[in-house]
Amino acid sequence: GANVRSYGEFAGMAQFNFGGFGLGYSYQFNPGNEPLNRSIGNTTHEIGLQYRFSGAMGLL
Repeated sequence: GANVRSYGEFAGMAQFNFGGFGLGYSYQFNPGNEPLNRSIGNTTHEIGLQYRFSGAMGLL
């Protein structure tokens, strides 16, 4: 997937599922040329892990 924020940041994300497990990755960056963005890096990397319990009903 992808998203764009109102202040100009872009992000891309993906999730891969292996049986009851899931592994996700997201990368967010700002391509703007404002002076603050040139001196401070605001890119982020996120990793997500998911495990689905079989037989669970409702919210845990």
